[in-house]
Amino acid sequence: MFLILLLVVLLAATVHAWRTPDGSRAHLGELYLRWLLAGYCGIPMVVIAVGLLAAPDRAADILGFPAGNAFEAFLGVAYLGMAVAATLAAWFRGAYLVGPAAAWVIFWFGATFVHVADFMAAARSGGGGHLSHAVVLHVFATHALVGVLLLAALLVSGAWKARA
Repeated sequence: MFLILLLVVLLAATVHAWRTPDGSRAHLGELYLRWLLAGYCGIPMVVIAVGLLAAPDRAADILGFPAGNAFEAFLGVAYLGMAVAATLAAWFRGAYLVGPAAAWVIFWFGATFVHVADFMAAARSGGGGHLSHAVVLHVFATHALVGVLLLAALLVSGAWKARA
């Protein structure tokens, strides 16, 4: 599902880029950055955060955490804050984009590491974790690749050079 979402966001950004009169690298970098933030890290992740907060025990079960503790609520609130900041990229430009982009780049690279480490630990302990090519591709495409795309778009946009 998230791979399809990423492809739709990239397609929408590409159509937007074709229709924009300013074809400079910086403008296109910012355009892709804003689409990735709002369209992948923003609005869809607000929905996930609300789900985490509305059904924390179900979220704990899905994520593999013990149910009944406050961790899922803390995760949901942090996720909601990051997602709202990313959603605001639809309206704010320039230096504003650095904050949500940095937060999500760190998150996606960290999530990639955590998923791969978890699968490897489960495989070593005989817990059934199997790091197949499909799993690696899915984790890379929906996590690491998003981090790479965000970082590249941020660097190309030059938003990190702007002063707030």
